[in-house]
Amino acid sequence: MRDTGSKSDRIVELILERLARGEWQIGDKLPSERSFAIEFGVSRGVVREALRSLHLSGHIDTRLSEGSFVRINKSMSRSLEAASVVAGLSEADGLEVRQGLEIACACLAINRATPADLLRIDASVLDMQSRLEEGDFTGYLAATLVFHLSIASAAHSPALLELTTTLTKSHPTDQWIPHAKETNESAAYSLSVHLKIADAVHNKDMAAVTEAITLHYSDYPVLQTLSER
Repeated sequence: MRDTGSKSDRIVELILERLARGEWQIGDKLPSERSFAIEFGVSRGVVREALRSLHLSGHIDTRLSEGSFVRINKSMSRSLEAASVVAGLSEADGLEVRQGLEIACACLAINRATPADLLRIDASVLDMQSRLEEGDFTGYLAATLVFHLSIASAAHSPALLELTTTLTKSHPTDQWIPHAKETNESAAYSLSVHLKIADAVHNKDMAAVTEAITLHYSDYPVLQTLSER
């Protein structure tokens, strides 16, 4: 981030990503300019410029002497629309949407991921490994969803993160969650494919990441069985 403009734009992206993840709800007060400045390692002027942009775009309300508050905005409206679409997806359609989103996110993450993003991806892989060693298939599945969200976050595309988050949030109660059908063998295979995805992002290999994600949905036994219903 070489100048004030690019720095404030980056702060806008980071705050939008957190809004898309649901970290703050409508009406919540955002941290102060000083808190954001310390967190992001920038001046209060940079934060003030970012908050001004978010106010003008309709994402937040800035009130004199009170602070900044999340408001209803176009992004949240799109989330509601996306949620209604996701709710009507068939199992096969849901798999296809996830595959396309994840390829797009991973390819962007290859070029945009920061060291912190890569650490989050690695942490989710370690959690998956730990869950698998414990035989906790439900926990393993939850860890895979965190893995995919960490890659979506590393893409630094608020729109893609919003779509991925909306789709992922539908999974805990979705009828095609495969944990009940998981076995040690299928989970171990799943882990190996997720490791290929993580390695490809680290190695900045778009061909490899596309191949790994395609493999995940075409060759992973549990998902393959569900998609063929």
